[in-house]
Amino acid sequence: MKVYGRGGLIALLVLLAVVFEAQGDVKRIKLAPGPSGMETSQIGLGGLHFAELQASGGATALRDLLLVALQNNITLLDLADIYAYNTSAELVGQAFALQPGLRERFQIVYKTGIVFPDAPVQYLDSSGQYVANAVDIALAQLGTTYIDVLMPHAPDPLLDATELVTTFKKLKSEGKVRYFGVANYPPSKLSLLQAAMEKQQLSLTTSELECSVLTPTALFDGRLDQLQELGIAPLAWGPLGGDPLAGVNRLFNFPNGARQGRILAALQEVATEMGPDVTTDQVAVAWLLRHPSRIVPLLGTVNAYRLRWQAAATMLHMTRAQWTQIMGASAVSQYRRWEQLNDGEWHDVANDYQKNTYGSPLGVDVPVGFCDFTSCTLPVR
Repeated sequence: MKVYGRGGLIALLVLLAVVFEAQGDVKRIKLAPGPSGMETSQIGLGGLHFAELQASGGATALRDLLLVALQNNITLLDLADIYAYNTSAELVGQAFALQPGLRERFQIVYKTGIVFPDAPVQYLDSSGQYVANAVDIALAQLGTTYIDVLMPHAPDPLLDATELVTTFKKLKSEGKVRYFGVANYPPSKLSLLQAAMEKQQLSLTTSELECSVLTPTALFDGRLDQLQELGIAPLAWGPLGGDPLAGVNRLFNFPNGARQGRILAALQEVATEMGPDVTTDQVAVAWLLRHPSRIVPLLGTVNAYRLRWQAAATMLHMTRAQWTQIMGASAVSQYRRWEQLNDGEWHDVANDYQKNTYGSPLGVDVPVGFCDFTSCTLPVR
């Protein structure tokens, strides 16, 4: 008879819950048509903050979080080599090692190509050699033989589409990567890469981009339109307005900001209409799910309760009027997004890379978190 310690018993109980409890309402979707379309969950779990679990149980804590994700039918994991300087991927590998068969139940998205050298210059590298080496490192860290979806993390101005696709095809033939996508790509670069892939009988399965009620630029700059045309479902990072650089939420952490206040008030009004137990964060997720491009929100929490709660947004039905009411509160023109900030100046929010306070009563600098895809200025996620 096997004896479990307290931690082992908790993990066993969570696993039994996964097996025997009723599943959540997170459905399965196919990201793209044809053989290039991977099947996964309509909500994903982002790994940007996984390394924070090192202080509260490390791999065991992450393993338990992954089991909760499975209980709620969430099987998509979003990772990148720059997340906590690759320690997030290492932690995922350690968590998989604690639970035989756990890795096979998830679809892993892995982004690479942002280079932080010792020199002060940060740059992008989509060369075949760099990407192939990054995959080998990722496989070793994750303790797996394959990555489900490989993505260049940002649009490299020096992208050689033919070279990259040749590398993609080799990685696929070796069984190291099953599907391919892009992250933070503008329509022109996505078209360039897709055309090169089609010449090699390949096709993109998804595109990851920033999208939330706070940062809805993708709705108006052609990216979501292009993906609808191609039948490709996008993955949305920062679905609740999170910022990957400052580590704070630019929407919910600054409720006294003029624009944030309008958005939060609209979210609360719609939440009240939907039911007494519905919360604003659930409505923000439901707002993305309502879009016909089949957006897959990537939830960035490492709190099991919040993960369950936000995933329940899939059960909410949002009317066109409610969706438009929230969009209106965001006050985003499809052409420009001007906002008067605490410095008294009017800023083009969609293209302002300087830190600003967004009306924060605390005067805390918060990066806008937007990439214009020409200078490739971060943050991207």
